Amino acid sequence: MKIILADQIWQLKQIIATKNNLEKVIFVSLNPECSYFLKNKKISFFQTSDFCIHETLWKKYIDITNISFQLCKKLNKILFNLDERFKFLDWNIFDDLHYPIKICYDTFYYNSELISKLIEKYN
Repeated sequence: MKIILADQIWQLKQIIATKNNLEKVIFVSLNPECSYFLKNKKISFFQTSDFCIHETLWKKYIDITNISFQLCKKLNKILFNLDERFKFLDWNIFDDLHYPIKICYDTFYYNSELISKLIEKYN
């Protein structure tokens, strides 16, 4: 049995084209676009919400956000030690980049939770 985390349509097209026995594949759609594609192809799939309970993760939101702030502070400190220009300008560039870093960290955290739940369920 294989579990495929579907994130991109082109990946799904390639997998479907090369796999003959899709009954032994468990698809987990990571976004609405992939869900729509799989539904139109009449391929059974799960959504992330089938494994991860949104309310449980939402309760951790402040803690997860605080971790991303701490990450930015650490990156600023590392950069100041490596490049005097930023230290001289007193520019905490990673504070300015917090939002895209947070998006990446949130995605990483959510996908880690999903993989953990999949391992629990499918061993």
